[in-house]
Amino acid sequence: MGIPAFPIAVERALSSRLRERPVILVKTDNPRSRCLSVSQEARQYGVVSGMSLHDAKRHCRDISVLLPNPSVYKRAMDAIQKVICEFTPLCEPVRPGQSYLDLTGCNRLFGSTSSATQQIQQEITKKLKLPAEAGIAANKLVSRVAAIDAQISGMVEVEFGGEEPYLAPHRVNVLPSVDRIMRNLLNELNLRFVQEVKAIELEILLAALGPTAFSLSRQSKGIDPSPVLPPYAPPKLIVNEELKEDTNDRDILESVVRKLVLEGVFQLQQSRRYSSMVELKLTYSDGRQSIEIRQFRKPQCESLQLLKDTGELLKRAFNRRVRVRHIELIFHRLSQMAIQLDLWQRKSNLLIEKSITPKIEYDLVQVQKSHSEEFELMKIKKKRALEALSIIQARFGKDSLKLGTVH
Repeated sequence: MGIPAFPIAVERALSSRLRERPVILVKTDNPRSRCLSVSQEARQYGVVSGMSLHDAKRHCRDISVLLPNPSVYKRAMDAIQKVICEFTPLCEPVRPGQSYLDLTGCNRLFGSTSSATQQIQQEITKKLKLPAEAGIAANKLVSRVAAIDAQISGMVEVEFGGEEPYLAPHRVNVLPSVDRIMRNLLNELNLRFVQEVKAIELEILLAALGPTAFSLSRQSKGIDPSPVLPPYAPPKLIVNEELKEDTNDRDILESVVRKLVLEGVFQLQQSRRYSSMVELKLTYSDGRQSIEIRQFRKPQCESLQLLKDTGELLKRAFNRRVRVRHIELIFHRLSQMAIQLDLWQRKSNLLIEKSITPKIEYDLVQVQKSHSEEFELMKIKKKRALEALSIIQARFGKDSLKLGTVH
């Protein structure tokens, strides 16, 4: 199932003035910028994806030009996934606006596969005002091709067992194994349609194309054993804040970033995890984003080190004069802390009750102040200070501590 020209469809759902008008989506307003998405009305003027903005305006002077708005598209995709999950939990997003659905076993709840697909299309159109096209088949390969052919009728269904004759008249470009290099090679061999590839024996294809011939021969017969798999998202911690007023004041942005760091460190300590990579994402008033990433050699869970690193990320990310609207801090590559628990846990231990890292028992008086042991002593003091801060936040809330400035 897919939404044709997904970014443009989302923009049209938000703004009625764009409907039934030629619209294109480009990365920047530079005349050399390429068209990322083209509406059906613009295609009638000869505008295609990959064409430069200058050439697109030559073909159609009244064309509407849009810049990407990733945050809006992500929210739209999440809303589509929410509608789909009401019918089936097996949904595999391929790209924005396109997903594979497995409706096996849904007959008792929603009727036949075509009936369930129509209900999903109606729900998406009713709730989100987005036109949905669907291709129904026994596997992902044929359903993807059927969805491409559904641009006119809205839905195309291929009966079980009819995959091979259905693919035969299509061009070889519809097969997943055919990339740009393979397409040129097949053109040299005068193989332009799927039925022509299917008619050639596998041994001859192997001699001409190499190991790719195995998958190409199988796909030309409409065979695709790959299952529909839900997306796997590695665990990550996200803290963000929408600014009350758009601003480009660096002091305000730094204070917001420091607040997000303290909140993220508190949540990491609560869940007893470290982070090996942090990502800072700034969203400007015009919808553009600036992203900077910092990786660590050792997993981090200390606010002082993270404050220093995120301060450097902010200097690199804030490289425009446009005001900032939204700040997001993402902690990636989370790992579990190695914790030595007590043999007999005491109920009065506040650290255990608040799911904070257990306090490390050291007798600081007995530590000899040699050169090597002084470093260990400072390390112990630092850990105990961080534990004390965690206890304060656990008892009085995450906003009980604020980072000050030293003059």
